[in-house]
Amino acid sequence: MNPKKPAQPPSSYKIALAFSGIGVQFAIWIIIGYLAGAWLVKHFELSPLWKGLGAVAGMLLGLVSAILLMVRYLRGQDE
Repeated sequence: MNPKKPAQPPSSYKIALAFSGIGVQFAIWIIIGYLAGAWLVKHFELSPLWKGLGAVAGMLLGLVSAILLMVRYLRGQDE
């Protein structure tokens, strides 16, 4: 039988690498939101305001994504 090894917390390098990607991930979500808003404006002939609303929605999704990433790694620190 293979004894189960105790779970080791992720190394500091892995955590630093994950957190350094938060800015890129945040920017990508904003761009996706803006492009979704631009698509809505183009295909449904809506007000250009929807581009800005898409960017804000992308910013909120990026924020939620960053929080979930931080919670994931910080929860591993407690154990």
